[in-house]
Amino acid sequence: MITGRPPRTGCPGGIIADVEADVRDMHQARARRRALLLLASVALTPCLAPAQQRLPRPGHPDDEDAPLRLPNGKNQRDEILKADYEKNVKESRELADIAKQFADYLEKNDRFVLSVASLKQLDEIEKLARRIRGRLKGF
Repeated sequence: MITGRPPRTGCPGGIIADVEADVRDMHQARARRRALLLLASVALTPCLAPAQQRLPRPGHPDDEDAPLRLPNGKNQRDEILKADYEKNVKESRELADIAKQFADYLEKNDRFVLSVASLKQLDEIEKLARRIRGRLKGF
């Protein structure tokens, strides 16, 4: 702290005052950092705290035990699975056909020949494989 005392003998008067000011600034900066850390921890606590569990409500459609039903009475999840299965079978047949066509094309042509149509077939193979994989990973 700066006091009204005269400087010590043998020391220039401004050096002690400068050092005291630097020490004061360091303490203020440390206090600001602590306050900022405290504020950040208080602000982030709700984000990091475990989510409150909802209590089950009897008869509510969000219950895990009660499956959703379609207007015709069928289970919605079963119908979605059935539709996805049919899409997977259809697209896997299409994928196999395109792959067979591509393999035939490669066998017919020379190693230096590659057409734009064959590249489009490869893109279609990749697209079909991704769609099928995406539906299968959803379960």
